[in-house]
Amino acid sequence: MRKANLKYGTNLVNAILVFALVVSLNGFVFASEDARQQALFQQANGLYGEGEFEKASAAYEKLIETGGPTSECYYNLGNAYFKSGKTGQAILNFERARRILPRDPDILTNLNYAKRTIEYEIKDSRNWYARKMSDGLQYVTGGECWLLAMIGYFLLILSLLIRLLRRKATVISLFNIFIFVIFLLLSAPLMMKYSSLGTENHAIVITPEVEVHYGPSQSDRIAFRLVEGLDVSVTDSKEDWCRVRLNDGQSGWLVKANVEAI
Repeated sequence: MRKANLKYGTNLVNAILVFALVVSLNGFVFASEDARQQALFQQANGLYGEGEFEKASAAYEKLIETGGPTSECYYNLGNAYFKSGKTGQAILNFERARRILPRDPDILTNLNYAKRTIEYEIKDSRNWYARKMSDGLQYVTGGECWLLAMIGYFLLILSLLIRLLRRKATVISLFNIFIFVIFLLLSAPLMMKYSSLGTENHAIVITPEVEVHYGPSQSDRIAFRLVEGLDVSVTDSKEDWCRVRLNDGQSGWLVKANVEAI
């Protein structure tokens, strides 16, 4: 019996040692990978500082591909593209950085500056509520929208419980109405943000000038033209073509290679 217990104890110790070794090796691998990514980031920053903007852009692109997207990489990549004269790619990456950090002042400043260089005006034909809600949603993340919706849901459940406990109180009824309105206001951003993401993709024009056709073919008549850096909504696709819509209501088909999704 003692020998069996000793063998069991030895196996347990060995298992613990193997587990500790695996954890240590994983930690070493992650630390090495993080150090490598930091070295690549510093290398890209060095190229940018030397004025090698195209090489810096390639280095940031490689860093994003291997290490995953970060707001810092997207922001620096946008700066490198802007210095290279590629306004569309610059705005695209500033927008990607803003989706991660929607209220960062540096990202917003550079994004707005890049947009002001575009010599093309689109008159927004959407109603006042749609414009304000769309503008406001750009300053919050999807997680923050979920948090607002959960707060509204909690308040709604709380008001219903109070209503069940005190059915005849007029003040409670008014309180329920007030909470229900708050719930709708807090839930609306979440519904609008995710309904928009589910039905269309926002993209940026990345070529200097793009012809937009009435149909998905070069033989179709040209409806209008777009310039580099404009934000469009992609609503449909067919082979190498996609249908885009502008905020002024215009829509048409263009070659997919001319735009890139945010």
